[in-house]
Amino acid sequence: MHGTLVTDAELLRHLTQGDEHAFQALYERYWHKLYHYTVHKVEFQEMAEEIVQDIFIDLWKRRENLMVDRLESYLFRAARNRIVDVIRASLTRKYHEESSQMIRFTDKDKLDPEEELAYNELYSAIHEGLGLLPEKTGEIFRLNRLDQLSAREISALLDMPVRTVEYHITHALRTMKVYLQDFLILLFWLSVNT
Repeated sequence: MHGTLVTDAELLRHLTQGDEHAFQALYERYWHKLYHYTVHKVEFQEMAEEIVQDIFIDLWKRRENLMVDRLESYLFRAARNRIVDVIRASLTRKYHEESSQMIRFTDKDKLDPEEELAYNELYSAIHEGLGLLPEKTGEIFRLNRLDQLSAREISALLDMPVRTVEYHITHALRTMKVYLQDFLILLFWLSVNT
């Protein structure tokens, strides 16, 4: 690539051919715009930076098959989709944290014998469900839900990317949700009666 390319179309054409300079030019052109858009929508600057980085990593990985008419629209749509995913994951995590806290902090001394039996069945089912998870996923789920560590804390502890930790948590939650669906009514009943 010779000289300075000025249009997105030219940069994209070179990018599809694996031109790292074209990628760098697009990165410099759009990184701050995407970051400013994203940081106003998510809780943390680091999260916004990670979203934008992921968008550009994805752009580079897909460069050979990229069919984009308007790059700016494509990038902002990708940012919006990732923001929605982050918000959805955050809401899911909050729901499950509240549910797990309620299970853990139920005062068993205040339960009548039937409630205690139901509580013990639920507790056993949770631990049995954890046994169905792959070892690493189960470990991460326990650290997150039982030991109350954040994804970032687990990432530092296990020396793995935050997104990998979040993937394991999401996978575990899906598995546990299916496994425990028969106990959801019981969980609701315990929360109302304690």
